[in-house]
Amino acid sequence: MIFDTHLDPSLTYKENYIHPRDIVIKTLSELAVVPGADGKDHWHITNWKDQYQVKTGAHFSFDNLFNGNKVLADPVDLFVNDNWRDVMKEIAPPVVHAIVSEVVEAVDALYKAVPADELAVA
Repeated sequence: MIFDTHLDPSLTYKENYIHPRDIVIKTLSELAVVPGADGKDHWHITNWKDQYQVKTGAHFSFDNLFNGNKVLADPVDLFVNDNWRDVMKEIAPPVVHAIVSEVVEAVDALYKAVPADELAVA
């Protein structure tokens, strides 16, 4: 099962933010059919993996970096924004994985609550 989700999220912490533009997150999951508490067959996610791609770009903004010292902060700001692809390769995987993990957990809870025959597309 593949979910293809298009997002345009911003991650904000205090006055600092990362704004990826046109991020695509794909999740591939393996499903098993297991008996539910109701005696009916339910789906269960046994394994999953995610991947992402930032298509258009990312913008980083850091307020009060180096205690507001613009001489030190401006080159860092310029570097991370000019090299957004490389920076995103380093910081995005654990963030994307954590977000997808929460979604997978919620979907698996849905599968546990609703029998597979009520979810299957005819």
